[in-house]
Amino acid sequence: MVQVIGIVASILFGGVAGAFVGRWLTRERTTAVMTSIANGRESGEIMEIPGRVISLSEGFHWAPPLEKRSSPELVKQVYQKSKEMRESYPEIINLIASARKDVSRATTPEEKVTLAQQICTEPKLRNVVSSGLYRKELTLPDIEQIKREEPDELCKLIESPIEGGVEVNLDLPQFLTSSKYTGPGWELQKDYALPFLYALQHFHVEALQKSLEYAGKAFENDAIRAEAIIAALENMFKNDPFVVDAVAMNTGERMAVINPYALLVTEGGDRILPPVWLKNADMASELDSEGAVDESITYVPVPPQSTKVLKFISEQLDNNSQLRSAYDSGILRCSLVLSKQSRKGKKDVIRSTWRPFGAGLEDELKGDLRESRHIARGCGRLWPKNSRSPRFPD
Repeated sequence: MVQVIGIVASILFGGVAGAFVGRWLTRERTTAVMTSIANGRESGEIMEIPGRVISLSEGFHWAPPLEKRSSPELVKQVYQKSKEMRESYPEIINLIASARKDVSRATTPEEKVTLAQQICTEPKLRNVVSSGLYRKELTLPDIEQIKREEPDELCKLIESPIEGGVEVNLDLPQFLTSSKYTGPGWELQKDYALPFLYALQHFHVEALQKSLEYAGKAFENDAIRAEAIIAALENMFKNDPFVVDAVAMNTGERMAVINPYALLVTEGGDRILPPVWLKNADMASELDSEGAVDESITYVPVPPQSTKVLKFISEQLDNNSQLRSAYDSGILRCSLVLSKQSRKGKKDVIRSTWRPFGAGLEDELKGDLRESRHIARGCGRLWPKNSRSPRFPD
């Protein structure tokens, strides 16, 4: 239909004027709407972890180690497990200190059983000792030596096959331990862990003392690591970039080309906050010959009569407490500002409607996607009151 109107315009006006009207009628018409805004760890995007934080997480017994590019789920797991360790450390360390005193004092079967049950109530203690044996940081007498030196058994040690491995239980009168070994290499893991379980079964004082001493030092190291991991991750969270998802819509008859850089502007409150620079998440970053970051500029084409899903990531928010507080409280409104390349090399600005700046934005924007006819309406003023129009990079 638009093409027909363009032809008619050329016939009516003729020459240059007709061509100009026809081109104007068939121009690209691009609008944009934000679909979500989130902190980096809330967005599901892979997180870049500093090397020192990775080193801290290695050898931490409470959670798997972090990787250079870690999922937000893994980062949250390590963070939560570090907090759990910090909270439970005093109780565990007191248990270990008490058990180390009582091991050499226990003489009757009843006292030995009570102490063995006390040690077994903390599964992390067993796991830490087993890990030390597996890593060869802890060495205990072998099983035959334990049986030979302490032939009496406090309880039965039961091995039961399970899917993909084995379960080993100490059948104590008031407590049944459960240690499961599954997955690749489970036989080796079980073989390394058995000396400690036999030491409990036969109450081998030397082996128990060495195990408790190792566990105490391991938990002290874990407590130090936990504090450092918590501090490092919380510092990362404070500087977490924003991730903005958007949809660009071209309802015209010509190709639209979106600049890979964008801005997130805010308004409201009693103070004007500077715009936040964004870049397209698909822009490839690599190091040049001098070690500096070299980003390949990738413009985003939006064909006629089509939509394009966009994802932008902000610069690191280095201790930007005002912006972070505004996001958490939801007191401001925000708008996504894009630019598109025109045929003459100029940059035309596209701005989404003003919406609440905060984690609750996504629910409010769902209606915009269902009612796309409203997206192009009511754009309001382009920039926040009393703020300067930012310049886009070439």
